[in-house]
Amino acid sequence: FVGEAGAFRRRGAVALRSAAAFDATQWSTYATHSGRWEGVWTTYDEYGSEHSSVCGTWLVELVPGDRARHTLSVNGNDIPVGEYGVGKLGKQVCAGAGMVVGPSVLKRSGLVSTELVLRHGAARVRCTVQHAPAFADSREEAGLLLYRVVVCRERCDGTGPPTREKEEARLNNFGVDEARFWRGVPPYKWAADWRGRSTSVVDNGLVTTPLDHLDDEWHLMRTGE
Repeated sequence: FVGEAGAFRRRGAVALRSAAAFDATQWSTYATHSGRWEGVWTTYDEYGSEHSSVCGTWLVELVPGDRARHTLSVNGNDIPVGEYGVGKLGKQVCAGAGMVVGPSVLKRSGLVSTELVLRHGAARVRCTVQHAPAFADSREEAGLLLYRVVVCRERCDGTGPPTREKEEARLNNFGVDEARFWRGVPPYKWAADWRGRSTSVVDNGLVTTPLDHLDDEWHLMRTGE
């Protein structure tokens, strides 16, 4: 019994050291995302249609004590978002140049929100995907359906929000490794044999329809936005 207790304590000590090392690594990676991120934030509805677009600033400020303070600024209004620290990053997980935030349930709307972040140099893309319950009432078969997507194109080099007009004015004068957000032709091969499924809401529940083939007109869209 004494031997087993000693082994248990040793395993516990190893687990604590591993957790501390993980927290330290996460914090050092998280700190690389600090800065004043100025961007264009575009909201799309569940059909992929643009709903609204606004320029704003997301400030991630490192403060003494291994903490980070987040402040959101839109139309001249500063909105405190929160503070984070070592071992206290909430549902933020870093991996390389990327980060995942969530999923989490928003208090006011009840939406389930998940954010994906990918940084490249002084630029990054934040994509927030939000889902809503399929039905307003409580049903056992109720699931989550896509509600909206917010795509944030941001830079932290003091050049301001990377608007489409600003990039067009540069006349393709971009560095080899420099991020470019607005392209005349999408960088992906959209013309392909796309398959999948579509889920829609009807009066008596959810209906899932297989998609064996999509219209060529959709395949050959040039915007890719």
